[in-house]
Amino acid sequence: MQKSILITGASTGIGFACAEACAAWGYKVYAGVRKKEDASKLEALSLNIEGLILDVTQSEHIDKAYNHINSQNGELDILLNNAGVAMAGPCEFLPIEDFRWQLEVNVVGQLAITQKMLPLLRKSKDARIVFTSSISGFFAKPLIGAYVASKFALEGMADSLRMELAPWNIKVALLQPGSIKTPIWEKSLKESEELEKKMGPQAMKYYGDLIGVIKKSAKLNADEGVDVSEVVKAFEQAITSKKPKTRYLVGSDAKAQSRVKKILPDKLSDKIIAKALKKRAQNV
Repeated sequence: MQKSILITGASTGIGFACAEACAAWGYKVYAGVRKKEDASKLEALSLNIEGLILDVTQSEHIDKAYNHINSQNGELDILLNNAGVAMAGPCEFLPIEDFRWQLEVNVVGQLAITQKMLPLLRKSKDARIVFTSSISGFFAKPLIGAYVASKFALEGMADSLRMELAPWNIKVALLQPGSIKTPIWEKSLKESEELEKKMGPQAMKYYGDLIGVIKKSAKLNADEGVDVSEVVKAFEQAITSKKPKTRYLVGSDAKAQSRVKKILPDKLSDKIIAKALKKRAQNV
């Protein structure tokens, strides 16, 4: 029987690349997107891909996705929780409604879709749940506190799920990419400009210089990040290995920051991050 996978946030970046790869590997791919044109774009890639309108914050979308997959397959082998947004701005001035939205998409939505799909995953002989996290899930940086909070929370939730689902041999893994060449950087920069207007002049008075540094750093990430194919390789290991890792670091920066986090005290790490951000800004 053809194996099946549901991917959320499949319109661009990591989700899109994983959908294309899984279709090539022979999986039946249910690609969750928010726009019909994105669904059509994915379906044009392969007969193995079916686009589903799926906003993880909308319960009716989740219910429809479940009913459709259940009626077609009766079970689900893999769930890739990839949908996510990135809010940027100082915690002091970040509008609370935007902070809530960050958590709603990156954490609450992930659990909502997981809860709904678990009855179908339980029917699979080798079910896997994979979450797209980030180096921000263990390594905090300034001005992305909301995003960092969501990824820290996501990792904790995934760890708990992994232990809870172990008796049924449902494996749970996390992808922890560093800087990747995906549209999320461009989207984040555009959204940060809107947030600056909301936060007001005081935010720029106190944090203007740092905001400028972060913007320049984000542009460098978009240009210098590793290719998304590296994330696809890690994802393939997570869904095919008999004994998958609990976490897959992707990119030299992710691996380096993981070592720093384990070795250096927080205050020294803070100083290194500040110097690195300034240095990167000067190189733009």
